Amino acid sequence: MPSIEIFQPYKQAFLEKDLETFEQVMALVSDQTFKENKHRSVVKFSLWYEDKESAFFCKRHFKPENKDKWKDLLAFKWSPSDGKQELDNIKLVTELGIPTMTPVAWGEEEGSSFNRKSFLVTESLGELERLEDYLVRKYGKELNAQERKEKQALIQKVAEMAKKFHGANLCHRDFYCGHFLVKEQKNDLPILYLIDLQRVRKYCYLRRRWKTKDLAALNFTAFPEAISKTDRLRFFYTYLNVMKLTRSHKRWINQILTRTQKMDRHTSKKRQKYLNS
Repeated sequence: MPSIEIFQPYKQAFLEKDLETFEQVMALVSDQTFKENKHRSVVKFSLWYEDKESAFFCKRHFKPENKDKWKDLLAFKWSPSDGKQELDNIKLVTELGIPTMTPVAWGEEEGSSFNRKSFLVTESLGELERLEDYLVRKYGKELNAQERKEKQALIQKVAEMAKKFHGANLCHRDFYCGHFLVKEQKNDLPILYLIDLQRVRKYCYLRRRWKTKDLAALNFTAFPEAISKTDRLRFFYTYLNVMKLTRSHKRWINQILTRTQKMDRHTSKKRQKYLNS
């Protein structure tokens, strides 16, 4: 029998919307669909909550992609359903003090994690901007002294988040700038939310190759219109917590750059294939 858990104080709102069973949530219909394929769908819907209409996202997994689950199995790790995996990862990231999504409800059906349907509902963070777009909009121009100072502080903040994340032996595996959401604040640095945590994995020891993959993804989506080579070096000084780069550091940075170039070539081929189709 499928299981479902709705967290307080959201339970009453779900009951009033007739979303109290696993089947009802999996059949939820919304006119705001952000992703839909044979594996999963992501929709946005509203509930009347705390005397106002509030927005939520529901990520439903219909046919799990099993590549990651096979990797977990080969590493002798138990792999939960996709919805439960992301819920657990949200808790890990929250415990680190990194802002992320607020879980509202989750559910899964019985069976093997290789074919188990599941879902996760999170509360909307509001109309926030992806970091890659924010960087170009704010800093993809000639900057004055104050704007340069703000950009340097933001780069340092991203580097510190990445350092803390990897320091807890976590790897994201989709560590793109687009998975950082920016919430601007008056007279202060913006708040950065790390999202899309479904593929995050925690290890007893995080090998360098996983860090390389994460940092290459971040580097790849930090567009040169806004982020210079000096900015990228400044990121690494903060991430590595050093005043001077050693030969070992430089070799690692070159590995990250090589991985970035590989991602660029792969993306270009996919884009060209799409244009020719």
